[in-house]
Amino acid sequence: MLIDPQQRREKIQADLHKARSGYEVLWQQVVDDWRSAEKGCYGWLTYSANYLFSFNGLKWGLDTYAMPSRVRGMRSPEYQADLAPLSLMVLTHAHRDHLDMNLIQALIHSEVQWVIPEHVQEVLRGMEALPEKNVITPVPGQPIQKGALRLLPFASLHLHGVYGVPETGYLVEYQNQRWLFPGDVRVYDNSRLPDFGRLDGVVAHLWLGKACAMDEEPPFLDAFCQFFSKLGAEQLFITHLNEFGRDETELWCEEHFNLVKTNLQKRASGLKVQKFLMGDRMVFNPPAHRMEQRTHERDQSDRQ
Repeated sequence: MLIDPQQRREKIQADLHKARSGYEVLWQQVVDDWRSAEKGCYGWLTYSANYLFSFNGLKWGLDTYAMPSRVRGMRSPEYQADLAPLSLMVLTHAHRDHLDMNLIQALIHSEVQWVIPEHVQEVLRGMEALPEKNVITPVPGQPIQKGALRLLPFASLHLHGVYGVPETGYLVEYQNQRWLFPGDVRVYDNSRLPDFGRLDGVVAHLWLGKACAMDEEPPFLDAFCQFFSKLGAEQLFITHLNEFGRDETELWCEEHFNLVKTNLQKRASGLKVQKFLMGDRMVFNPPAHRMEQRTHERDQSDRQ
């Protein structure tokens, strides 16, 4: 990697200590911002690659997760009170850093609408933690509608060799915006995905090879960058950094993001690439030029 392995280990421990000590405040800030947002389309990272969204007041989550469910010795949030406005929770797969069992148990009897793939339902049944009502089973290619929000599920690419579990990704459409959430991709083969058409953006989970986070040149750097640049999106939001429940050889950090960004800029100079860490807010509102284009399209349609 870009720094000495021992220095990297020390930095990981320092970052973990800082995150642990500040998480209660961070969670409350995220929840307060999320609850108070009424206009615009925003997302917040509650952990490494786990989200709360407010789309013009529609409150929903994707693999929402709190750090105390992953790192021992921390106090769990008051999920029921903090997430009271939540109307929709969408799950992708059953790995421990995406399936917050404390959150699920806290909300299991709530009025939240759940979207839970069958492969995740199997796991929850075995743990006697499957919600008994308001559960939609996503089917690839069949849209799910929640108000103006439309989710198109698809089989994502998480299985690789003997590793991984089945995963469901989602194309998220809202008021002519189209954002792709492919999740924890491990097989960087664009031909195995549907044709999604125009994309405003993609939210990518950084992964550059099994147990290769300490390598100076991670083996899947080029594959990751080629895969995501070929999706043809205007923006690429990169998450899945500082997942502190992982071994140091599996923990991707900002230095890895910098390698990725440099590589992507050579491949697709017009692609806007940003990293997002736990606690950060993502803005999904379309850029000004897109707003102008869509206004023009509506005007043209009205004249016909």
